[in-house]
Amino acid sequence: MKNLFVGNMSFQTTEGELSELFKAFGQVTRVHIAMDRETGRARGFAFVEMPNDEEAAKFLAEGTRDATEAIKIDQNLAPAYALKIKAARLSGVEQDKARARDQALSIVPWSFAVREQIMYALLPRWGGSHSQMQQFADSSQYYGTQNPAMQFLKAWIPLDQGDEFFEHSQLPQALDQYTQAVQAGGEYWTAYRRRARAYYAMHEWQKAVDDAAHSNALYPDNSENLRVLAFAASRLNNPEASILYLGDLLRFEMPDPETAQLLSSDQALLKSQGKENW
Repeated sequence: MKNLFVGNMSFQTTEGELSELFKAFGQVTRVHIAMDRETGRARGFAFVEMPNDEEAAKFLAEGTRDATEAIKIDQNLAPAYALKIKAARLSGVEQDKARARDQALSIVPWSFAVREQIMYALLPRWGGSHSQMQQFADSSQYYGTQNPAMQFLKAWIPLDQGDEFFEHSQLPQALDQYTQAVQAGGEYWTAYRRRARAYYAMHEWQKAVDDAAHSNALYPDNSENLRVLAFAASRLNNPEASILYLGDLLRFEMPDPETAQLLSSDQALLKSQGKENW
């Protein structure tokens, strides 16, 4: 039995849609989309359980095959190596993980995308440890001059610890870890995004806006940032800004009951301020 991790999902993806997608490769017994305890919204990743190892391997092999073909065309195509590392991590076969990692680091050692996937594989939930993550992040700084994004890897341990606290609604502790991630990782948009989420959960609306706006400047149009900006701006009685952020958000996501209600309340507030034609 394989429990496959699916990341970088649209927040609108449903368990039924994921199930149908994976059924093309075999039987699916369970789909679980991770939900944010504070907001009740999807967190952008899920787990798909396939009871037949051969069918799960078929899904992973297809992604690996596509990456291998891409590498034949361009040996320095870093995203293809990153995909192979991810597929090997999901397979759970240590030999495959080591082979994919070693191949990538021998060809594109400067790639943040590659090292990011290796850091995923070193997370405790995937059988690694924080000490291994620290060692790898430190050694990656050798390529910092060639690729300044290597500093971002220094933020991974406090981010992981912050997520653990956040999952258990220990918000002050989560905020402390996210702040450490901001300090360690430099201008890493993910660290600011996570801290904005914590500020929002703690009703620190202006701080949530400041961090989400900074994250959005570093990595524009991330849906989670835009959502925090829209809802926090509304909490600050700034319906104009809230509606603008909602407009950006709805370019990437379908409306849901929460965004529809927010838009309605923003419009009502504008009307009460005599700005119904804004």
